[in-house]
Amino acid sequence: MASATGEAGGQVWQRHRATAGKALAAAWPGDRSGRYPVVLLLWMMRNAGGPDPQSAFALVASQRDCPEPWARAAAHYVSGFGHLGQRDPAAAENAFGQALEEFRSLGDRWGSALVLDTLAGVAGARGDRTRAVALTDEALVLTERLGALEDSADLLVNRGDHLAGDDPAGARNAYANAAALARRAGSSTYLAAALRGLGDIALEEGDLAEAERLYGEALERNDPHWIKSLGPRVRTLIGLGRVAAARRHHTEAREYYRQAAEVADTVGAHAPEVLRMLGLSEQAVESVLEAVAADG
Repeated sequence: MASATGEAGGQVWQRHRATAGKALAAAWPGDRSGRYPVVLLLWMMRNAGGPDPQSAFALVASQRDCPEPWARAAAHYVSGFGHLGQRDPAAAENAFGQALEEFRSLGDRWGSALVLDTLAGVAGARGDRTRAVALTDEALVLTERLGALEDSADLLVNRGDHLAGDDPAGARNAYANAAALARRAGSSTYLAAALRGLGDIALEEGDLAEAERLYGEALERNDPHWIKSLGPRVRTLIGLGRVAAARRHHTEAREYYRQAAEVADTVGAHAPEVLRMLGLSEQAVESVLEAVAADG
């Protein structure tokens, strides 16, 4: 179920999602351990863009007192996002920090890298890009040791995002390396994210045609059913909106911004909160909100 992608996979997912969710909740009631705890986190990731993301979130978060240590670590990790949605970054960092300690105590490098990446995002959102890059690099060491090409590509895209404002050349290098890794791994999702980053660089350099080409390819490759695709999809739509605005095609720009808000809303939090959690500039957030206001 969790591996279902594309149009055919999406149809399978919609038919069986509710039944699978009930079975998973029965197997993991919160006071005892089920089997294969990693499925809990995958389930939440796969449901994030669906019709009921809060139920999947609640299922994972309810494992905070579960006797299974990996499930507890995942629960603390997921709980941190709830605090972010409530605009409490201090509580979020505390939850993420606890998850990191638990994953490290288990010797889980993948889980540790996942949390380090999230902590980097929190640091970047408050403007501490130096810490954000340092945490991302720490996570990259772990994924490289694991040979996890997709996760390394994801981290490199995030590294590029942290660098973009101060070091465009470093950002371009990170995005290009991410694209190369994603192609090696056969990952359309992370290739789309890397292309979006390269599109941002082209846009900042004033090459509207190249930016539009890169954003268009990124949008084609993006899997709308996977949580890791949500941020890149929102950023890509905003990028296309910025390209249209630069050409003074304001109606087209508003449509792209409206679509970006629509995608952000699928997480279950308000679009402005999601956009800010993604680290987008206030100018980008305001453009999206103005488009939504004009539309409705």
